[in-house]
Amino acid sequence: TVFDALRGISPAGVYVGYFLEGVKVLRPEQEWNKTYEKSSKVSVSEYPSDVYPVFAQGNAYGLSSDMASLVADVASQPWRRLIADDILTGLIMDEHEATKVHVVADFSPDGGEFRCSEGA
Repeated sequence: TVFDALRGISPAGVYVGYFLEGVKVLRPEQEWNKTYEKSSKVSVSEYPSDVYPVFAQGNAYGLSSDMASLVADVASQPWRRLIADDILTGLIMDEHEATKVHVVADFSPDGGEFRCSEGA
């Protein structure tokens, strides 16, 4: 459980979730999916790397209060372009070297969608 995963960890600087790695940055010039206009296309000038740092998949992640404050502070930083919240949170957590606590999820990836596993 999440509580078991957090046992013995400092209550500050914590980022909990089901982490994804190797997620490629969607570029405006790429035809990702013609039937769905993805809102999180990011130009090379906005984010030069081709892959995002490890981030917790967006349907469930948790932050210690100090890390949550850093994410909330984005509102005072108009130069930061808002992208998908889970990716933006991951970028901020990477920048501040948060302690990542991976928890097992009750779903498995199936193509482009995430579906709950049986009995979840």
